[in-house]
Amino acid sequence: SHVQAWQTLSHATIHYERLRKEGAEYLAACLAQAGLQVGASKAHEALEFFKFEKMAEGRKAGEADQKSFFRRGAVGDWNNHLNEAEQTLFAPVVRSSAFRL
Repeated sequence: SHVQAWQTLSHATIHYERLRKEGAEYLAACLAQAGLQVGASKAHEALEFFKFEKMAEGRKAGEADQKSFFRRGAVGDWNNHLNEAEQTLFAPVVRSSAFRL
């Protein structure tokens, strides 16, 4: 699968769900796994700089814009775009590729 192929090339996978929940601490840990030592304050600064609201030009996370590259900014939004059969196929791939810190 493309997920497995990526994992052989990458040192880290950043999960949006965990990034939103755990914030700067999680981002710093992911970057450390990739060999980059970034302090919590720098990770927090990066999260603020790349906030969905800024990237989506003021739109709040959860407010959809189908024409924007930054469509919704909501955790788990993929559930709204896959039918039941697709979700059944997709969910195990996501679970098996989970990046554990």
